[in-house]
Amino acid sequence: MKFAYTITLADLQNAQWLHWHLTLRRRAIYYSMHWLIPVLFSSLVILFLSHLGVFFVHLSAIYTFALGFFISAAVTTLGFFRKQSKMYRKLFDKNFPPQKRTTWCVVDDDGIMSAMTETDEEKRSWREFVHFVQNEEIMLLYLSEEKFMFIPTNSLSVELRTELLGYVDRFVGKPR
Repeated sequence: MKFAYTITLADLQNAQWLHWHLTLRRRAIYYSMHWLIPVLFSSLVILFLSHLGVFFVHLSAIYTFALGFFISAAVTTLGFFRKQSKMYRKLFDKNFPPQKRTTWCVVDDDGIMSAMTETDEEKRSWREFVHFVQNEEIMLLYLSEEKFMFIPTNSLSVELRTELLGYVDRFVGKPR
């Protein structure tokens, strides 16, 4: 089975989203690093500034912290989505320059051989994959807990998708 596809920014975002939301542990790490820690830090800064008399002088420490938390949560949430969008765009442009976005794959009983335009072929045996996950748009084939290969299944025909899933089911196992 041989197929080709063009990697898009949406494919990279879907792969990252699926990877980070796969387990509760990863979700907790993701949101604490990108949301909870900045909100708590800025709330403490607001509390410290209120003790110095910069603002919110008339409020108690609890109310100042709570107000700082809600203000920080709103600002961090809005900034998080903007920053995340820019981060994905930078990562996408760095790893997949416009001339190297077309990828081809050959899937057979030995494994998966793939290459992006103007790069060397990479052959992966089925034994190298530890598990896989998928949704309606993308399939992640894991080489370790943190390293994966992604195939945007939304760009494949139904026949190719079914055949690919047959190979993966047979050689990698059931999805997580």
